[in-house]
Amino acid sequence: MLLALVVRPKNAVLGGAPAKGTQKPASIAIDATQDGPVFGDPEGLQRVQKLESQLHQLKIREDHPRMFITKENIPEIRKKLTAFNPNWQEILKKADSGDLINAAFVYAVLEDSDPMAGRLALSTVKKILFEKKPDINKNWAQEKDAAVMALAFDWVYNGLTENEREQLVQKLARLNRIDERAKKIRSGYKEMLETFHREEWVFNSWRAWPEIALAHHVPDAEFNYKARWDHTWYYGDAARMYAYAADGTPFEGYYMGADGCDWFLALKSATGINLIDDPQIGWCRNAAYYVLYRLDFGLGREILHKGAFIGNGGILSYSKGISTWKFMEFLGRTMGLASDNPYCKWIINNISKDVSSWIMTTTGYAGLEELENIANTIYDHPLQQAQNPQTASYEELPYARFFPGGKEAVMRTSFRPESTCVGFTAKNAYTMTSHSDFDVNTFMIYKKGNLAPDSGVYDAYQGQHNYLNYQKNTTAHNDILIIDPAKPDDPRKLSRAVDPGGVELVSKRTFGAVNNWGFKDAFLHDARAHWTQILDFKTTKDYDYIIGEAAKAYSSRLNEFIRHLVFIRKGPTDNAYIIVFDRIETKSGNFIKKWLLHLVSEPQLNGKLLHAKIPGHYEIFDGDFLVATNVFNTAKLYNKTLLPKHRTIAKIGGDGFEFWMEGSRPRNIGISKEVKEYIEKNTGGPWQEVGTWRVEVTALDKKERDYFLNVLYAADIKDTLDPENISMREDDKSVEVLIRDQELGTVSVTMPKTGKPAVKVMFEKNK
Repeated sequence: MLLALVVRPKNAVLGGAPAKGTQKPASIAIDATQDGPVFGDPEGLQRVQKLESQLHQLKIREDHPRMFITKENIPEIRKKLTAFNPNWQEILKKADSGDLINAAFVYAVLEDSDPMAGRLALSTVKKILFEKKPDINKNWAQEKDAAVMALAFDWVYNGLTENEREQLVQKLARLNRIDERAKKIRSGYKEMLETFHREEWVFNSWRAWPEIALAHHVPDAEFNYKARWDHTWYYGDAARMYAYAADGTPFEGYYMGADGCDWFLALKSATGINLIDDPQIGWCRNAAYYVLYRLDFGLGREILHKGAFIGNGGILSYSKGISTWKFMEFLGRTMGLASDNPYCKWIINNISKDVSSWIMTTTGYAGLEELENIANTIYDHPLQQAQNPQTASYEELPYARFFPGGKEAVMRTSFRPESTCVGFTAKNAYTMTSHSDFDVNTFMIYKKGNLAPDSGVYDAYQGQHNYLNYQKNTTAHNDILIIDPAKPDDPRKLSRAVDPGGVELVSKRTFGAVNNWGFKDAFLHDARAHWTQILDFKTTKDYDYIIGEAAKAYSSRLNEFIRHLVFIRKGPTDNAYIIVFDRIETKSGNFIKKWLLHLVSEPQLNGKLLHAKIPGHYEIFDGDFLVATNVFNTAKLYNKTLLPKHRTIAKIGGDGFEFWMEGSRPRNIGISKEVKEYIEKNTGGPWQEVGTWRVEVTALDKKERDYFLNVLYAADIKDTLDPENISMREDDKSVEVLIRDQELGTVSVTMPKTGKPAVKVMFEKNK
């Protein structure tokens, strides 16, 4: 049904009907389910409305070809073939050797410009289509073969006689069981699994090819295809999620790249509905920029990864040198969606080496090999001039980018291998059940390796012990803990895992569809799921800042959790200062407040040792300054704590204590030797990059309002920091951080303690 929603100012909650007696306001309609209010960001909901109106009018075009190639883009494809094109040469070879899909592609491209070559290719295709007799869906491979036949039929349709078309339509309809599927749908069948969990719907987009190819030829083919995009099916529900985010940010934790683009490329070519590069809802192209900002160009890694995949190293996922094939395929698919961008083009040429066939379809963790050269021919731009991101100036390629749909930002000093990179995410409450984590307003720091990562691993095939009991939970992130002493294990998370002081248990499996898990499992229908806001973001050549609010994530304990993060670039050294100022107001002065910083090596702390709870592993100091290195000993991170004034600083970690959980029964959540080996295989670094030490800054005063102020400095291993060069001035209204730096001069950063959050940055050059 259609649910009318009140349009309110940005960041307001939408939902519910107007009160009796009031005039019905202007409204937008979002395809919701059953009854109940809808919540979410108004701009995102309006994007969903745009997509919704298009999906309600979905119609597959009547002419052929209509999948991936159309009469509109064939001239552009032909232009790419005017110069020597190795992919085209390979396509011709495969077509000559009798490959069905490559021969069909040759015909589609050459039927007008080179009729003789086109006729030869057509004869190859017709011979295979008429003679091949796969069993009707006997197994997955035969089902895929039948779908590929439908794609070939679409591409050569214009070269077939009416009699040939009719024969093939009947054959392909039978092989792909069009009537049987339509009967199931009419009887109430729906595909209603997790829309946020990509295996449930991203893999195997080829299943829709027969429905597109046979539309207007078989009565139920288009009916079957339209059903996939209903909001109550996970394909359609996920499409709405893409429109809602729109900026390329993931909503599934182990994402790397444009998952789902294959579904949407076929949707665009067949219907015109454009989730690829539409200025408003073009999530897929934006995903290329999201990945661009998260690459380590030196070690060849995906960094600042905010979820979990087996073998992750904290905020790392795949390494070019180790898990080469997977890294390349993900990268080659994603960058292909923006290959006309000079920086994405450079990545295609120099890292992924080509556009992956995964851009057209994935079959599990694989693509259709016969599509490899075709994908490059369609989606690469061989004449596009490539530009190396590593040499780009800030003016050419800004070093920071805000992704509003995902409520996150990436800030870098450059795109060079030695760059300092910081990721910040306020985070929506998306799929916490699967691969995302229970954290908000968190940051991650990287320089030639992890410095301050998300901690822990996804040990899926070893029982998910670390994953469920540590890695997913707030304790494993650079976040805050608000602990109720009367409830030392709360809040509990999945499988009743303790997460003392962490965010609440809010877990979503679907975007808006109400399915087997019930109404509250849908993101759009749960007010608690909209628990964070980005209040401000600014990027300049010299500095960036972002401000996030996340009190709702600790709704039973917090009135305010506003985090200011200021990123100050230090010129050609690629070092950076990171200022983190938190305004915390609890609902009880008895709650314990802790500020967390995860590290990959043992930190060296100043100050007096107050208490060794576990000598060498859990020690509490009265200091204010620390330093720790990355695992390669190529960079280090300093931190000076300025607030709260009355505090302790604890360091926790080391052998057997890397993943320490507090609560009524403190214990370490260890990982196996096999998991450690898998981490190193996938990330190309020592397994300790998952973050084996953490620092806890604990406020000692029993009061409701506190401030945490920390100044971090990410630097080359040879550089030093004098803690005396970092100081603070404060009054009742604001705090001012002063950094004296030989290169930058004196940097002043002022932030208010109450009222509207803001950041004021001033530079005074050395005299």
